[in-house]
Amino acid sequence: MKILPILLILTLVPAAPNVAEDSSQVFRCTFDESWDQNYDEWPDGWSRRRGKGYPEYISIKIAAAEDALSAGRCLQINLDGGAAIAYSPPIRVTPLHSFVLQGAIDTSGIEFDQACLSLTLLDEKNERLETYHSGRIGRQPGWNTLTLGPIEPKNEAVRLAVVGLHVEPGKQADLKGSVRFDEILLTRLPRITLGMRNVHHMFTDPSEMTVDCRVSGITRERQDVKLILEDALGTRLAEAERPLETATAPGSYSVAVDSEKETRPALMGSVRWQPPIAGPGFYRIRAELKDHEGPVHLQDVTATVVIPQPESAGGEFGWTLPDGGKPLDLFDLSKVVSQAGIGWVKLPLWFGLDADEERLQDLIRFGERLSVHGIQMVGLLSEPPPEVAKHFTDVDPLSAAVIFSAAEQIWYPSIKPTMIRMATQVRWWQFGGDTDTGFIDYPNLPEKAALLKSKLDEVGYGVNVGFGWSWLHELPQAEKAPWRFMALSSDAPLTQDELPVYLESAQRPEVRRWVVLTPLAKDEYAMETRILDLVHRMMAAKIHGAEGIFIPNPIDHREGLLREDGGPGELFLPWRTTALMLASAEYAGSIDLPSGSENRIFVRENDAVMVVWNDTPTEEVIYLGENVRCTDLWGVETVPGLDHHRQVVQVNETPQFVTGLNPAIVRWRQKFAFDEPQIPSIFGRQYSNGYHVENTFDRSVSVTVKLVTPDVWKVTPPESSFRLEKGQPYHQGFSIFLPYDATSGAHDVRCDFEIHDQEPLRFSVYRRMHVGLGGIRVEVQTRLNAEGELEVEQHFINDTDETISFRCYLYVPNRRRQKLDILDLGHGRDVQRFRLPDGAELIGQTLWLKADEIGGGRGLNHQFQAQP
Repeated sequence: MKILPILLILTLVPAAPNVAEDSSQVFRCTFDESWDQNYDEWPDGWSRRRGKGYPEYISIKIAAAEDALSAGRCLQINLDGGAAIAYSPPIRVTPLHSFVLQGAIDTSGIEFDQACLSLTLLDEKNERLETYHSGRIGRQPGWNTLTLGPIEPKNEAVRLAVVGLHVEPGKQADLKGSVRFDEILLTRLPRITLGMRNVHHMFTDPSEMTVDCRVSGITRERQDVKLILEDALGTRLAEAERPLETATAPGSYSVAVDSEKETRPALMGSVRWQPPIAGPGFYRIRAELKDHEGPVHLQDVTATVVIPQPESAGGEFGWTLPDGGKPLDLFDLSKVVSQAGIGWVKLPLWFGLDADEERLQDLIRFGERLSVHGIQMVGLLSEPPPEVAKHFTDVDPLSAAVIFSAAEQIWYPSIKPTMIRMATQVRWWQFGGDTDTGFIDYPNLPEKAALLKSKLDEVGYGVNVGFGWSWLHELPQAEKAPWRFMALSSDAPLTQDELPVYLESAQRPEVRRWVVLTPLAKDEYAMETRILDLVHRMMAAKIHGAEGIFIPNPIDHREGLLREDGGPGELFLPWRTTALMLASAEYAGSIDLPSGSENRIFVRENDAVMVVWNDTPTEEVIYLGENVRCTDLWGVETVPGLDHHRQVVQVNETPQFVTGLNPAIVRWRQKFAFDEPQIPSIFGRQYSNGYHVENTFDRSVSVTVKLVTPDVWKVTPPESSFRLEKGQPYHQGFSIFLPYDATSGAHDVRCDFEIHDQEPLRFSVYRRMHVGLGGIRVEVQTRLNAEGELEVEQHFINDTDETISFRCYLYVPNRRRQKLDILDLGHGRDVQRFRLPDGAELIGQTLWLKADEIGGGRGLNHQFQAQP
């Protein structure tokens, strides 16, 4: 098979004064005198586009230019309100190579227009086969170089190429100014094609993954290729050098090999490699020619190894396939979607009166294969067939609201044939695409939607209908809405923080909120950022009740999950893993972890899974269950290490899924609560407190619990034992004595539980207790000043309405204590400084700030380390 290269790459760099010439050069034009032998200021052999929008009065000519890159001349297009394109003469090429087009361009003379390069590939009869465009650029200073490609011809009939130099209006047209082109260079590169045994590059057995590497456009019979295996993050896992098995390319192709135009037969080579794949994950295989003189088109192919998902998975997650899943056929598409973690597939099902019977049969079989995996189809009525589209030739863009506002005899007959054949398999129909919001502000929308539903009910009674809507518009109100769902989207995707707010406002009785979740663009964000954003938005939509979560175009190199050849992209496995873990599960909150990592817990029947992450890499040492596994976003499963009976889970900013949690222990931890997590900082006194627990196991249990607090605290009793019936709540009182050297602030407190059963079950609950005065607190900063003193800056903060006075003592090792007073501080902040000579001696030492209430018994103790 052919693997699509990365096409239409726009690079904008300062133009080089010289372009190296070697055997890879196919065409070069500098607009020097050799290109204007009849002195008419028009490049010989070139042509221009004529017709509507391309007026001939726009001047295109060779012009002198002192700043031109090589010959002192360039091609200049003088603007006057229209577009212009200059085309090169046909250039002889072959489909054995890839091609790179470069051109120097000066756009400093324009305001609104934009310029670009194009390369059109033709057959021997000058029939156009393929056209590629670079990105467009507007006003830029000086000469810059545009690069288009590498371009890999798709059609074996390619024999000629034509270069296009374009200037076209933007939102406005420039009435004056100019654009200049110079140093037009087309080079060829040996073409590398990587393929695999299946078109979707998805495997369940690593041993089945083999890579076929084919190289064309080479001239050396002895040629090695280097094959490199990488993981999702670009880590090199393996590499191998293999000799190509070469042969003369079919046809009469030859390749120029030196400046004297010597030619040799064009060769093709191939080799097969089985990369050493260890197990599930995302893999990238790269290929490059060894010891090749001159540029080469580097190529890669991606693949995944997955653990097969269970049948009848279902769930809220889905894909919208506006192009019907192309380039994959329906059989291969079913292989992909059945392993994509989804429960829904939206597919165009509007084929008109001349619907192809074979296509319909394929769709029926496709639906049957999906139903085995619990996947439902949604019919998209978004792209009308020709007999309908002809009525709206003057409408652009054409929305579903416009189409279905027309008389029903225009559109209904074309829908009916497909609905009749698919009636038992497709019970959900969507008018328009996911981002088609044409029904917003539609007059009498409930009545119109009811009419549309009634027409579809004539074929398949009881169908469910819906359409696209914008997050930024309030959902329509209807007492009994005829629509069962809304596909909710916005031009700028909602963030993970915005989704909960908009989902809450979009709640309507019996109307499903189908979130359109567009991934961040590949050319605008780093891969890691795109992955984290996707997973967090999936979680946010799931947590806040979205009934459907859809990727609007998963086969898209920029914002999709798959590459345009149907192979997996970097986001496919993170999507799949997250969807499989969360589908049909119920959000169950979170628990306190000993190292404070963020987490979200989802339960499904008797299973519980925790999504955990932490911006600061850490490890969580906690007992979670008997069969705990950690799964990363690429589906790689590991067994966490153990510290006695507790699991040791390595956590970083990338979410991972921890499975095998004991749901009863999760609920026990969530229901545990102290009576008073806030302890007044009146030292030398005893305080009464207590905790609440509830038996969340499905049986009676005997329990022993031990409170583990800071060493200086005195807890009475430190241990308790009791027996609880199923579901029984329980309260245990205890007292805390805080000595005078106890510190203020937050303190970690652990409650160790042991459930006495046939096999003792030990786990801990983690909480924080705060010693302080509520709205009265102290903050400290330290630094060395210019005199070498250690400045201790004390911020005494009063967030209450009372007036307070405190005497503050600073205790410094081996030095006399220092004192200052805070008098009559109302609501606000008091800032004072202690200054300690020879401050460098104190760096790294622990200092103690003690604040005693003047005329009262309250106090604050704060220990801190001196920092420079």
